Amino acid sequence: MPILSVLGGRAGAGVIRGILALPKQTAGGRPAYPSLFDKAAVVFRSLILDHPFVDGNKRMAVASALVFLWVNQQIVCATDNELVTEALAVAQGLSDWKELSEWFEMRSRSLETIANAVSNGTVDELVAGLPGRASLKGRVLMDLLIQAITQK
Repeated sequence: MPILSVLGGRAGAGVIRGILALPKQTAGGRPAYPSLFDKAAVVFRSLILDHPFVDGNKRMAVASALVFLWVNQQIVCATDNELVTEALAVAQGLSDWKELSEWFEMRSRSLETIANAVSNGTVDELVAGLPGRASLKGRVLMDLLIQAITQK
């Protein structure tokens, strides 16, 4: 039995295929969602609001956005609490994909920028330039990446 027939929410695989096709949509020959952050935001939003899974839609949205941006050399430097808060805001209809795109862009840094900060000893300055007051330890994904870079 296909896994989505067990885990699927309202419409299962069809809804998921539609959500995953969103970043490729065009309008008038131009991308409907031109930036990486737009693409991450529209998938994040749709995974939450379209309920393709019986459970875990917000968790899947967070994981999908983080992985998508990571693959595209962008690291989301938000705290776990910020990610949860944003997912809940989307679920409550308090954030549209454009606002979400800006949210991801403000909290993301390129892998190259982070690697340069590590090699230049300017990680504290990089963290200070991010929204919020969280320390590096509060930004788990960024902290893990920096640990991995420094262990090479």
